[in-house]
Amino acid sequence: MPSSGHGVTFEMGNPLAEIASVEDIDLPRLKNIISKFTQHDKTYQQSVATGLVEIDDIKMTLAWDVSLPTHLALVTAFDAQATENMQFTAPDGESMSGQGIIAEMGRVSKSRDHYMCEIVISTDGAWT
Repeated sequence: MPSSGHGVTFEMGNPLAEIASVEDIDLPRLKNIISKFTQHDKTYQQSVATGLVEIDDIKMTLAWDVSLPTHLALVTAFDAQATENMQFTAPDGESMSGQGIIAEMGRVSKSRDHYMCEIVISTDGAWT
């Protein structure tokens, strides 16, 4: 479910610290993994839930300032290639937390806009 960064907070680390200047966030989409099969005497497919859940990557854009401690923490986490504790909280108080790895960082400078950084987080394990 894509969501604007307005009002959605993103925290990372241990202890959790709010990441500053989030402009946009694509919150993770959760998908049940479905197995499809056809019995030998049938002409149609059947579906069975496997019990596995896939969680999409999280994508967000920050108004980038590497001098901010939380932005520097993202660079450090990217360089470490390790999982980090993370949490998103919506304006209505709903939250989603789990672990992830900073998979991609790309600086973007478009005319009429801030100096930005696009971040992709690969989720790891269960998110609740």
